[in-house]
Amino acid sequence: MSADAIETNREHYIYIYDGSFEGFLSVVFEAWKISPSIIEIKAGENSSPGFFDKDIYIITDITKTARVLKWMRETLPLETTERIYDYFASEDEGCEKRIYLYLRACHKLGRWVDSFLTEECVADFLRAEKHFNNEHHRMRGFTRFSVLKGGVMYAEIETDFNQLQRLARFFLDRMPGNRFMIYDSKRHKAVICDGYRWGVMENITPQSIEEQKDDSFEKLWRTYLKAVTIEERKNHKLQKQLMPLKYRKNITEFQ
Repeated sequence: MSADAIETNREHYIYIYDGSFEGFLSVVFEAWKISPSIIEIKAGENSSPGFFDKDIYIITDITKTARVLKWMRETLPLETTERIYDYFASEDEGCEKRIYLYLRACHKLGRWVDSFLTEECVADFLRAEKHFNNEHHRMRGFTRFSVLKGGVMYAEIETDFNQLQRLARFFLDRMPGNRFMIYDSKRHKAVICDGYRWGVMENITPQSIEEQKDDSFEKLWRTYLKAVTIEERKNHKLQKQLMPLKYRKNITEFQ
């Protein structure tokens, strides 16, 4: 059935996949010939279809995933492929379709796709990616570590986007050989690093972490900050601009 015929029938396809990046690329392979205006892409087991909606369950197919990846690597700069993966991992609402439309624009416009800001799907992807990147750069400076029993560095964050994987790479590069754990209290996930490799754990409970905390590092940090602070030069208005209130509950100096 042609895309025109599908439009006439007013069917709306909802592609459902397992939530993995490989599964998403399998969806891209399957949905490529369908009009992008009549599809949605969702992770999970089911949806709540409307009268004209049609659920299509996509099983992750490594062969199809590999074909899409091969096309991306041959067509796009390596940096663009990495950006797409990072934004996919952000868990931003609607990121799957946003990336899908961006990939179609890449196919149409080539490796300089980001220059075509009059293309709505390109502008939309870049706007969302900018919000994601801005938060990531903030969290590089706002993430505060304490020490768990056994000497493991520990930090807790609560972010709009899932920043765990990018922060893991960043701190592994900055602290090679050091064991650390970053816990996202909003998603109940944590990234664990043994000093050389990292992995993501899910369904982490705050209680299990609290029992392992050693607050001596936090006390030392607060003492240092108190010693170097010049009361007369405090600028609370500027402080709020540079460090928004929503991040402060996990920052040691505001406890």
